[in-house]
Amino acid sequence: MRKFFSELLYPVFLLMILAILFVGLFPFNFMEKNLACIDTSKQLISFKKPSFALISPIPEKLVQILNKPFTVQIRLKTFSHATRNVPHIFSIYNNNSDFFTIGQWKSGVLFRFNDIKTGYKGNFGYKDAFKSEEPVMLTLCCSKNETILFKNDKIVHRWNKPVVINDLSEAQGIILGNSPDGTGSWNGQIYEITFYDRFLSQNDITTHYQYQSSYKTDNSLSDAKTGKTFTVSFDKSSEAILSIPQIFRPPVLSPFTPPWVDFRFNHSYISDVLVNILGFIPFGALLCYLLFIRLNSCVKSVVVSGLICAFISFTIEFLQIYLPFRSSQLSDLILNTLGGLIGSVVICLMIISCKNSLQSEPD
Repeated sequence: MRKFFSELLYPVFLLMILAILFVGLFPFNFMEKNLACIDTSKQLISFKKPSFALISPIPEKLVQILNKPFTVQIRLKTFSHATRNVPHIFSIYNNNSDFFTIGQWKSGVLFRFNDIKTGYKGNFGYKDAFKSEEPVMLTLCCSKNETILFKNDKIVHRWNKPVVINDLSEAQGIILGNSPDGTGSWNGQIYEITFYDRFLSQNDITTHYQYQSSYKTDNSLSDAKTGKTFTVSFDKSSEAILSIPQIFRPPVLSPFTPPWVDFRFNHSYISDVLVNILGFIPFGALLCYLLFIRLNSCVKSVVVSGLICAFISFTIEFLQIYLPFRSSQLSDLILNTLGGLIGSVVICLMIISCKNSLQSEPD
């Protein structure tokens, strides 16, 4: 009877492995299509999860103007309000960090600057940037003394802090509609992004807004007076060579994100922690019991069981790097292994308890 029961546990064990792999790798979209799409008739690019577009390498013309006072102007429309993370609209990046990012937080816009040379980091935000469903023109004027944000043709925020980007020599390129590692997917449309080689005046911005509101399609604002130096648009006038890979494969892979990066003390995060631990407890218990039948040693069974749980979790987290709707996290690996060890220790304590009970029974 005991032998029959033990043999019955092996198919149960295999089903558990299949269930863990299914939950960890679902929906198995390793070759997911990139949904970024350029509409040349409307002169815009659309993004919806999962999607991104690339400009690589970073144009030298853009590098030159970011070393001095500059203005960046973007006309866009967002489809949803971000609540869990910061979707990236535009990023200048390399493998290790973002140099300049335009992102969205809920109905607001966020600008981030990271000067690797000096260690300076700046964050500028405005919470009501995307309150309406209409396209919005955002203009960030950056100098050594202050930074001013315009929404359409009105000043909405002013910061007495500079924007400093001294060195872009290590930048790999530009990504639109997502973060470099593919975890910051943004839903919306971009009509044009323009960098100017000077701090634009109120009159300049009003003129630009009136021009864009008239829905003109020519490029009459490209004269020297406006200070336009680099444009990412989606017609023949664009200065950027834009590429949209057919398969969603972000330029920067982010394996085993450290726990402190994604830590959020909220219900969702705590639930995720509990699921990762509890999900591996029965698996670790069953695995340890089957190992004990072979090894006849609780210590060896617990150690081997923990290593197998860690290997399975490692495999899942590694494969999640290539899944657009999943993220590879070191905390999941640690919690899964912990859950497997808890189950292993519990079953071993039960085995020892049963043995002691049998030994204490009178003949």
